[in-house]
Amino acid sequence: MSNPKSIIEMCGGAFIERADYEIGKILENIADVNTEPNKKRTLTLKFEFTPNMDRNNIKVTFKAEKKVVPYTPVETGLYLKTENGNPKAYELIPDIPGQMGINGTIQTEPTELKIILDKTSIKDNKGDMKDVR
Repeated sequence: MSNPKSIIEMCGGAFIERADYEIGKILENIADVNTEPNKKRTLTLKFEFTPNMDRNNIKVTFKAEKKVVPYTPVETGLYLKTENGNPKAYELIPDIPGQMGINGTIQTEPTELKIILDKTSIKDNKGDMKDVR
């Protein structure tokens, strides 16, 4: 006696497995605090049917394609000043260095950014100057 199944159950359950896997990735993306929480995520199940010339055999290709939300941008600010004609940049910090925050943490000094002005040489990992021309 015949027991017809849905096409999604074919291929030994691989179609279902692929769809479930992509749904898991979508749920991970939703749970990730670095993404927009209320943006839509989608899962597209795509079946392609390619018959042979006699139309009696059909190749079925299945794709589960997800579309998730990208990470939200991370921003900071820079303070720029000039010393002896050379620019120096520092990351802006929320409080005055040394000031204690409401949560008991002490604000650290701002980080100075590395600026390479002479593009013909840079320091290698040992601190020695290396010609890059």
